[in-house]
Amino acid sequence: MSDKHLSSTNVGFLIGKTLEQLALGQYEFQLNFSDNASLSVQQKLVAVTNIGSFEVNANSPAETKELYFLLGRKIDSAEMDSTKALKLVFDDLSTLTIPGTQSGYDSYLIWNNGEYIAA
Repeated sequence: MSDKHLSSTNVGFLIGKTLEQLALGQYEFQLNFSDNASLSVQQKLVAVTNIGSFEVNANSPAETKELYFLLGRKIDSAEMDSTKALKLVFDDLSTLTIPGTQSGYDSYLIWNNGEYIAA
């Protein structure tokens, strides 16, 4: 089965998924969720928690360690706006926001059982 690109901005399939793993690459990092869903961040994301906010940049993957607190957390809300910015809200009310395409490059890829969304 080959991968299929989804043109939809409906990311509701992420709701209820649990963050199981943070994976590092040289120029990206991945958030791997339950049920074969993953999010590859290729630019940056902004995390907001009950103690403050911070950025994690894909070209500095060691910063992903700051996201450890989300391991085991479920996504309660997932939205993509008209600029393709992605916002995930977890069950502890922490949020991750990834801006849409930046400087002509994709900001992220979402994989779900062989289908993907690039933005």
